[in-house]
Amino acid sequence: SQFLFFAACYLLLVDLDSICIANVTNFTEAFFFSVQTQITIGYGDMTPSPKCPEAIFFVTLQSLVGLTADAMFFGIIYQRFSRPEGTARQLVFSDVAVIGTRNHKPFFMFRIANLRSTQLIEAHISVFMTQATETMEGEQIFEFKRLPLEEDTNIFMALPFVVEHPITEDSPFASLTADSLLRSDMQVIVLVEGIEASTSDTIQARHAYSTNDILFARRFASMVFPSDDGNFYLRVDYTRLSETVPITGTSVHLGS
Repeated sequence: SQFLFFAACYLLLVDLDSICIANVTNFTEAFFFSVQTQITIGYGDMTPSPKCPEAIFFVTLQSLVGLTADAMFFGIIYQRFSRPEGTARQLVFSDVAVIGTRNHKPFFMFRIANLRSTQLIEAHISVFMTQATETMEGEQIFEFKRLPLEEDTNIFMALPFVVEHPITEDSPFASLTADSLLRSDMQVIVLVEGIEASTSDTIQARHAYSTNDILFARRFASMVFPSDDGNFYLRVDYTRLSETVPITGTSVHLGS
């Protein structure tokens, strides 16, 4: 549309004064001159006359419009291909969460891993429990309760990371038994946010665990091992991200 608009302008100038643009006598030639001006082909046969200030004005205007359009176009293309959705998909969560013990203390746990070679800067995690409740007036509402974590909410994801929520007497899990947990309509929502190191884009990832996704009296299997050649480097088996094993030698109690 830009080419057609300026071609019409150039043809009008030529109709008013034939010296404005050399070798332009019809719309086809005016269109070709418009394309040459904006794309800077410059074959040399068609040139604006310095004695026609109107032609100089429109050539300058089209050049500026062309530069602006190119900048916007390449900006949109760059933004489209540098969007962080792909990075967000590289943040993977375990398919299941577990309720088990560590050092004889009960925890709600799940595992998260970063599959990219680059790290997330200032990555932090938030965990919420949502559950439907009914008011005294009979209105059903959903309550969100933030679950405190054992470690700082800022996480370092160089290796797969097990997120732990301690089940204390103040925890929403404390009033649940293994059976009542399965019958409840609660859901645990996990939000992870950080800055992608290579693009400085903010990355957000979300995952949810329903009661069917929570395993009782289990822990996550190891997925980080020493390298086969005995060097300092570690080997990570990402296929075991969601693998769990039963807890032996101790019992897990949530509540009565």
